[in-house]
Amino acid sequence: MARTAIPLYVTNQVITAAHMNTCVRDNEAAHWPYTNAGDLAYASAADTLSRLAAVNGGILQSGAAAPSWLPAGTASSIMHNNGASNPAWLGAGANGTILGLTAGVLTWLAAGGDGSVMYNNGASAPAWLAAGGDGSVMYNNGASAPAWLPAGTGSSIMYNNGASNPAWLGAGANGGLLGMTGGAPSWLAAGLASSILYNNGASNPAWLGAGANGGLLGMAGGVPVWSAAGGSGQVMRSAGATSGWGSPLADVGIDNGPATWTSTNVAAWQDVGATLTLTLPAQATIIAIATGTFESSGGWFSFMSVNIDGTNGQTIETVTSSCGTPVFAKTCAAGNVICKLQAYAYSTDTCKVDDSQIIAFAFAS
Repeated sequence: MARTAIPLYVTNQVITAAHMNTCVRDNEAAHWPYTNAGDLAYASAADTLSRLAAVNGGILQSGAAAPSWLPAGTASSIMHNNGASNPAWLGAGANGTILGLTAGVLTWLAAGGDGSVMYNNGASAPAWLAAGGDGSVMYNNGASAPAWLPAGTGSSIMYNNGASNPAWLGAGANGGLLGMTGGAPSWLAAGLASSILYNNGASNPAWLGAGANGGLLGMAGGVPVWSAAGGSGQVMRSAGATSGWGSPLADVGIDNGPATWTSTNVAAWQDVGATLTLTLPAQATIIAIATGTFESSGGWFSFMSVNIDGTNGQTIETVTSSCGTPVFAKTCAAGNVICKLQAYAYSTDTCKVDDSQIIAFAFAS
């Protein structure tokens, strides 16, 4: 029933029964469309109320012309928008299922098996990866699904196999060493007792077996090698790019000078009297050491020096009195080599040397 508009009354206006029936009784009926408890009134037109009967468990939803009831969902169902701006029910999923979206619509993802792992399958949808075997390791498989690497054997080592995937290197034998061969890890077999690890020139490690007792480690052709032990009293000597054992001394000598020696007043190197000759079977390095007490007769410096094969070495100087020990070393060719102590006095001064002595050693080169 449509509502009738009530007019504006004036003083002393006569109100008829028909008017009261229309404006009061009929309007009251238009304002009360209810029939049962729980009914709802809604405007079905600009001047008309209509009744919407109640529905147990229903959900009130708006409509373009009139509201309506969405029937109650089943137990554990979930309300969602069905894409047409209307609510709808998604029935409860099975036990263990997971709620997700497929093509923009809520759906239930079936439960995975025991130990399974959820991942995105590349279509923006979730998926299950079944559990791997005991001890297996999950790894990323690029754009594909993740995968399980089966468990390695005892003491194995995980590494990247060059294809961005993990792989196992089985345990090496006892005493083995981990290294790289061709860009991949590998085990180098254990060396024998007292062997030494070195690089074999191909960027790979290798073992050098232990040398004989008394041997020395050296290099030959860029590779470490053991030399045989030398004889008693021999020393290791280097000769250019090679080395070997030999006698340490080619020759040795000692000589004493006079108890007192005085120079002439000539400003030049003069022999003190401590002189010896060494015989060299081959080139050798001579080390000569001399000693003695010397003094200058005037105010000028006097010097004392060792001379080997015509060459003077270190000098000791004094203007009064001093005890000096000059030392000189020189490499000489094979043959007889003279070693001696010399002194030098400046100007017209003289110098005196007491209790001089020289000793020289020739070491084979």
